[in-house]
Amino acid sequence: MKNMKKGILLLCVFCMALVFTSCGKPMSKEELLKSSETVDVYKLHNAADKKDYCKKPIRTQAYVFSVEKDHAVLGCSVGPNAQVYIAAYLPEEELKTVQPDTVIEIAGIASEVKSMDVTTEGITVSYPHYIMKTVYLTTEAPEEVETSEVPEVSEEKN
Repeated sequence: MKNMKKGILLLCVFCMALVFTSCGKPMSKEELLKSSETVDVYKLHNAADKKDYCKKPIRTQAYVFSVEKDHAVLGCSVGPNAQVYIAAYLPEEELKTVQPDTVIEIAGIASEVKSMDVTTEGITVSYPHYIMKTVYLTTEAPEEVETSEVPEVSEEKN
């Protein structure tokens, strides 16, 4: 009976070790580029509630609102009340090349989708906010666009 308990305990320890080591490392840029699905902003906006693109490799183009210390705040508009925001935690060397008021193409995996409140002209609307911790630029040079008025962003909701 003691040997059986020890055997079961060892089997449990082995299974736990296997689970912890199977998580692996994040995808490389090359792996992500090969496996990513090109998704337009309209699909990202409509799929946010169902989280269809959460934890799946995707590629999309986005407007750079701002560049923060550790990530870029990207946005895409698909109509007057259909916007998508992306917090792109790019590698440091890539983040240094990103400038506000440009359009960039990224490939990444959204680890979660939150709701973000945006207030424009006194009206607050909730938009999907994709958090991408594994993300890379897919193009070398960002495309410059005309500066547009950036909506005021209030606190995020989980």
